[in-house]
Amino acid sequence: MDTVITSPHNPQIKRLMKLRTGKNRRKNEQFLIDGVREISRAMNFGIPISTLFLDSAFVTPKKQQENKEFQELMKRTREKHLPVCEVSTPVFLKIVFGNRNEGVVALAEPPDRTLDSLELPRIPMIAVIENIEKPGNLGAIFRSADGAGLNAVIVTPEKTDLFHPHTIRSSLGTVFRPNAAVADAEETIRWLISRKIQIVTAKCDSTKPHTETDFTLPTAIVLGSEAEGLTPRWNRTEICAVKIPMLGIADSLNVSTAAAVLFYEARRQRTG
Repeated sequence: MDTVITSPHNPQIKRLMKLRTGKNRRKNEQFLIDGVREISRAMNFGIPISTLFLDSAFVTPKKQQENKEFQELMKRTREKHLPVCEVSTPVFLKIVFGNRNEGVVALAEPPDRTLDSLELPRIPMIAVIENIEKPGNLGAIFRSADGAGLNAVIVTPEKTDLFHPHTIRSSLGTVFRPNAAVADAEETIRWLISRKIQIVTAKCDSTKPHTETDFTLPTAIVLGSEAEGLTPRWNRTEICAVKIPMLGIADSLNVSTAAAVLFYEARRQRTG
C-alpha cells in the first residue's frame, strides 16, 4: 500500500469527487461504490473494480477484527490483486457518499448491459423501467424485483442513472446483478414483441385491475415516472394497461410500491 493520501487537493481524490455527478460518471465511464456489502456484491457479479480506497482509521487490526465482513472483503481484494489506496479520514469523508462511513469506497467501471446479454427462462417475468428519475425509487424497484424473483430488469437510459449512489444503496447492491439491461424504449418494445412476451403497463387511467391479468404467461411489467407516467410509445393495441385499485383519496401509489405490488401479484399467480 502506498503512502497515505492526506490532501483533498490530490488529483486522484479530485477525480473521485467529480464522479459524484452523473455527468462525470457518464463522461469518464466510471462510478463509485460505497460500503462493504455493496462492494462485495459488485465483486460477486463481476463488476470491474479498479481500485479500493480505504479510510486509514479502518485499516488497523483492531478495526478489522471488529468487522468480519470488512476483513473478508480485504481478503478477497488481496486474492484478486486489486490496487488499494489508503487515505486519511478527512479525505475519505470527501469521497464517501452521505454520512455512512464503512471505511471503504471502490472505483468501478459500468458493465456492458444489453438486451442480448440477458439469459431468460422459457416463461420469463421481466420489469421495464422508463424514465424513473429518482434514484432511490429505482433502487427500491431493483430490490423488489430481486425479492419477487423476476428474471430481468430493463432500464431506459434517457433520464435514469443506473449507478447513482442512491440507486446502489437503496437496491442493496442488487442493481449489480447480471440480469439487468439498458435499452431505449422502442428497442425494448420490439425485443419483447419478437419474443412473444406480453407487455403489461401500469397506468392510473386504466379500467382493468392488475389482479385480472394472467401473469403466468411470459410477461414484462412496465412502469414510468410518477410525475409524467409512461411515454405515448407504450399506447399500442397489443399492450395491456392495468391499474392498482385505490380506495382512498390518493389516485396512485409511489412507483416503487406499485412495482412491488405488481411483482408479488405475478409471483403469487405463478406459485399459487
